[in-house]
Amino acid sequence: MPAVTRDPGDELVDPAGGAPTELPLRAPRTTGAPGGLRFAAVLGPDAETSHPIFAGLCEALGRALAVPVTGAAYGSYDELLEVVALGRFELVWLPPLLALRAARGGAAEAVVLPVRNGAVSYSTALFVRPDSPIRGLDDLGGSRIAWVDRLSVGGHLVARALLRAHGLDPQRVFAEERFLGSHAAVARAVERGRADVGASFAYFARAEGGARHVRHAGWGALPVRVLVDLGGIPMDLLAVRPGLAAELRRGVCDALLAPGGGDVARLARALLSAESFEPAPLALFDELAGVLAHVDFDPTDE
Repeated sequence: MPAVTRDPGDELVDPAGGAPTELPLRAPRTTGAPGGLRFAAVLGPDAETSHPIFAGLCEALGRALAVPVTGAAYGSYDELLEVVALGRFELVWLPPLLALRAARGGAAEAVVLPVRNGAVSYSTALFVRPDSPIRGLDDLGGSRIAWVDRLSVGGHLVARALLRAHGLDPQRVFAEERFLGSHAAVARAVERGRADVGASFAYFARAEGGARHVRHAGWGALPVRVLVDLGGIPMDLLAVRPGLAAELRRGVCDALLAPGGGDVARLARALLSAESFEPAPLALFDELAGVLAHVDFDPTDE
């Protein structure tokens, strides 16, 4: 299914992570009549199960808009990235990494966000053991950090960019950087003293008195102390091509957000494992604005 991120930090969503390839795109698996709106997505490893739902969603959306909707299911996020870069779409479902790239480049405009576990976005966080002598970012010099994966949005890319936004070069600050492959592995490394600092995702909530607490995070139930965090990272989103006719944009939103839902909302929820949908706020990326410029979308060995 396109861009489903049940736990956002586990999303290694852009396997290549580099610039769009200059090779011709392989023909996507399409559904629906040619012409009209093009709905681009990547179907995951269960594509044979997801594709009939995707086809039904395109058909239902076409009925709601009174415009043919052609579904184009690409085989990789590399291909989807090029589709977005070249503007060969009217609708597209973007996973977190591609959503951040599109936001920075103005290549797509977010319109609808899926709700999962009662949330539409999450935070990245740097954390330490409760007894760590590291009290803040100024104490990171010479420490060892555990990241999830070079392409993990919640477990590396945004946290690394956050440090850069604070004027800290991770290559100079840390004595050791390790990529451990999962959030659980990062948490264990910090717990057992093999790393001084870890990076992971977190969902925060506020109590009635306004105090903030961690509702769910990549370190699970382990006791930790959060050094710094940054929220507003979308799990994934439905976006439109800039300049799409306003009535079509409204029609897409209305079909997904209609009270009680209809065929479009029902099929979209099934495809994306979403509880519901919310309109994307105009300030969607405002919380990330100061950090996006520091995100390295091609994190090869430095």
